[in-house]
Amino acid sequence: MPNDTYVAPVIQPSGTTFAQFQAGGYSLLIDNLIAANGAVANPTVSATVSVGGTGGTLAAGTYQVAYSFRDAFGETLVGGQSATFTITAGQIATVTLPAVPVGADEIWLYVSAAGNPTGPLSLYATGITATTFAMSLAAGSDPSASVPTANTTGAASVADKIRSYRGSSGDQVIKSYSAFLSTLLRGSAILRKEGRLAAQQWAAIFALWAQAAKEAASLVLLNPGTLAYKYLPVGHPVTVRSWP
Repeated sequence: MPNDTYVAPVIQPSGTTFAQFQAGGYSLLIDNLIAANGAVANPTVSATVSVGGTGGTLAAGTYQVAYSFRDAFGETLVGGQSATFTITAGQIATVTLPAVPVGADEIWLYVSAAGNPTGPLSLYATGITATTFAMSLAAGSDPSASVPTANTTGAASVADKIRSYRGSSGDQVIKSYSAFLSTLLRGSAILRKEGRLAAQQWAAIFALWAQAAKEAASLVLLNPGTLAYKYLPVGHPVTVRSWP
């Protein structure tokens, strides 16, 4: 699709110390990762737009743009509305945006309909990581997608799924993920934006679990002298401590 770029989720490290890991185990490590990957603030810096050049296919007219930040788990509210701007046939509107903040992965750009700058905004581009973006294409990423109604960023928004391994029915999250993929693959009707957000959210959940496993392994391997081991006669080490 035009202006549609995928950015892989980035998980912030938990900052868990070995002493904390010894006391709380994997469960505490997961909780620390959820806390470390907090919500991203809604954008406030206004986007600015310059118009010029040739070769653009965006329809001539007067527009306004705004944007949101997307992290691994969801999307902020839209903010940073620009002043209205007008382009003639063939011109390109270049939008200047703030740098992607820590904790966010990308910017999603929204635009009004031609000739209706104060009207509803729809999704024009995703995957923006630079501070400028050229609006050269006529069609947006998802013209049917409206602005979000809530800030859904931060790992806490999906904490129940992240912590699903703790219960006896922990495999349910894998079944839910499989059901989601089946819905997409069999061509069932789903809004493009909602499907994309859901897919990226699942990717973030698995990425957080992978980060937890990486940190757990590092804490154990980098602190060998603090662990008490005994060896079976056949030579297999067995730890004498049981972690939660």
